[in-house]
Amino acid sequence: MEKSEIFLVAAGVLIMIGIVVVAQYYNVDAYIKADKIEVQGQTVTVGANCKGIVADTSEERAQSIKDGIDGKISDRPNSHDIYVETLKSFNITIENLLFEDFDGTTYKSFITVKNNEKVLKIDSRPSDGIAIALRAKAPILVKKQLLEKYGKDIC
Repeated sequence: MEKSEIFLVAAGVLIMIGIVVVAQYYNVDAYIKADKIEVQGQTVTVGANCKGIVADTSEERAQSIKDGIDGKISDRPNSHDIYVETLKSFNITIENLLFEDFDGTTYKSFITVKNNEKVLKIDSRPSDGIAIALRAKAPILVKKQLLEKYGKDIC
């Protein structure tokens, strides 16, 4: 086994440690698909219909999101690239990113992945989830209630 193969298997195992099994699918009607994803400096905006969640992230994550928006592939893969490629190598598809909640200081999101009939919901930092979803060309869905309560005017 080559070093790169060992690394991918190890990354896959680490990913699986953080997985939570989903008992049921999410309620599609409770979410809206983001039609606007922007990065300005370290500020990320994700929204739809002129309402958006606006939050700051690290410089590295902001750049990774920008690269995902632009479809830019770096000379060396970052952790988001590796994550997506590892899941693909195990025939796991990234179905979506769900923006779920806000606890007053931190937004909560989950990446939904699927392998055959098994669906898993993985807890994710929103900025990591956005970067991953963009690379996988998966929809980013924001809970309507979250957008109504915490969304800012972005038009």
